[in-house]
Amino acid sequence: GGWPVALVALICFSICVNAAEGTSYGIVPYMIPQDLAIVSATVGAGGTLGAVIATWSFYKSISDVLLPFKLHACYVMFWALTVLPMRWDHLGSMWWRPGNNKTAGVEGASAEAASAKDTPVASAA
Repeated sequence: GGWPVALVALICFSICVNAAEGTSYGIVPYMIPQDLAIVSATVGAGGTLGAVIATWSFYKSISDVLLPFKLHACYVMFWALTVLPMRWDHLGSMWWRPGNNKTAGVEGASAEAASAKDTPVASAA
């Protein structure tokens, strides 16, 4: 082991953290485009506040060695799962296409699938 292994672990962890932060900041321009500066500042401050709250809540008051990490993992997983129901009228979501009607995405996908069945497939000759 020693410090070389710790350094490699730190680099791998840092890459993953930066990728996760990139996904958070990547959606910021789409939230409220006319108020980009305010949304960016709120997301940045919220991330910093979240780190302070997590440190204070999970690591300061619990004497067990492993329990704070388990609680922190549950905390992160909960907030990660809140992404699934997020939807914007002009962008849609993971489950539905953009528009006011959630079922429009399902119907549109069904129509696309039906038209794809009727489309002849080009053969490689």
